[in-house]
Amino acid sequence: MTNIRNNTEASIRIGATNIRGGATAKVERWDIHQHNDHVISLLAAKAVEVVEDEHPEPKKAEPKSKAKKDTADGVYLTDAGDV
Repeated sequence: MTNIRNNTEASIRIGATNIRGGATAKVERWDIHQHNDHVISLLAAKAVEVVEDEHPEPKKAEPKSKAKKDTADGVYLTDAGDV
């Protein structure tokens, strides 16, 4: 999702999101909506703008390595999903 700020006093609708005048809202599927002629004209007129997220979502942790762990007795420990 992308944060879009409405710089007008009127409400603007982008996709399924209605953005009140002067407000900022998260717009889903911005990667698709940004190519819409209506949205292109709003951006060109500076009626709306893309803004940075004030509180970015934390990045998800990288998946743990699926390397097998060796034990003292020489038996490898594996995850049940590896079997």
